[in-house]
Amino acid sequence: MAHGPHEVQGYPISVDIAAPRAPPPSTVTASVQSGCRVFLTKVWPTFVHSLGADKLELQFSNFATCLKCDWFGVCLFLSPPPGMMAEVPTVEAEVAVRLEAGLGEGSLWDSRSKKLLWLDILGAKLFRFDPSTGQNEEFDLSSHSTAVSSVVPIAEDASGDTVALTTREGFAVYNFRSQQLDLLGVPEPGVKEGERFNDGKVDPLGCYWAGTLCRDASEEIVPKAAKLYRRSGDGAVKMVMEELSISNGLVWSKDGQTMYYIDTPSAQIDAMDFTAGEVSNRRAVVKGFDFETTGFPDGCAIDLEDRLWVARFNGGACGCYDPKTGKMLAEVRVPKEAGRQVTSAAFGGEDLQDLYLTTAREGFDEAKGKDFPLAGSLFVVPAAKLQEICPGVRGQPPNHLKLSS
Repeated sequence: MAHGPHEVQGYPISVDIAAPRAPPPSTVTASVQSGCRVFLTKVWPTFVHSLGADKLELQFSNFATCLKCDWFGVCLFLSPPPGMMAEVPTVEAEVAVRLEAGLGEGSLWDSRSKKLLWLDILGAKLFRFDPSTGQNEEFDLSSHSTAVSSVVPIAEDASGDTVALTTREGFAVYNFRSQQLDLLGVPEPGVKEGERFNDGKVDPLGCYWAGTLCRDASEEIVPKAAKLYRRSGDGAVKMVMEELSISNGLVWSKDGQTMYYIDTPSAQIDAMDFTAGEVSNRRAVVKGFDFETTGFPDGCAIDLEDRLWVARFNGGACGCYDPKTGKMLAEVRVPKEAGRQVTSAAFGGEDLQDLYLTTAREGFDEAKGKDFPLAGSLFVVPAAKLQEICPGVRGQPPNHLKLSS
């Protein structure tokens, strides 16, 4: 974080930081606004670790207080003290489907079948949840690919029998009745070793956008190794962005002129101008997420007022954010028994007034599994309950993929 004024989720933070360029041991000195919590963490080659002796958390009593650290190369994370963050209305989600998905993800309402589509990425499983009956159908795709990471409805199929999705390798179509999977297109020259597709959505023009992530041999995320692709109606798969880390959180504004995007480790939500299917002018609209306190931004949904409902991985919650101000307006939390890995959000129900959240249990051992028995489950906030924290809220209808131009 650079010297000078900053904003953390819409609240002002002042930072005075000096980092000499001498070889180790170097000293970093930082002074921050009174009352701010500070996280000073050592930077590992592939990711930021904030554990054990690598982390200091201090409460400053006045603006002039300084923090010095004899590490060479540090990251400074700030979050506002409780008094600076305005209290927002909060509600707790309830279990819709109890399931131990390794990495529940990709929730999206299918208006054709009136069912919620969602996934277990690591289990390569596709689910269809019918809220009218409580039935959750399961389709095992592990014979086709090692992962399935996003799913979207298809415009040309009114029956709801087929969906498009991303496997580890690329874009595909799946038929629920025949349980047949056919590839739609793969990027050139193809995904790398350790790389797989991640979150994906359809834009207002009917094109399928999906990004990737890449892990090394020790399963650590490789920074700046991921990409974002677009599959157009003519079948062409084009790389749109590169030097990403964990591609997530694609949604479009109601007027179709803005695309919102999340590269999770960046700890912010970005907006881009969306013109004739191309993006430009990338800028941050919500900043200040911290892995240890708020959790990092993951998948998201958008409502008819263009507010962003963002799942926060390691935050145990989904926040509603105004991208115009960067401030959080409301929050949905999952029960403590679900852990903190909230991964995606989707509006559902015939009027798109229910809110669904997926969760995960990545890295769980047996003990942690017992502590958080609901992790991996699908959660819902019914319309009446959601109206309590955000009156009149209703989701935007998801775009459907156009298989041909």
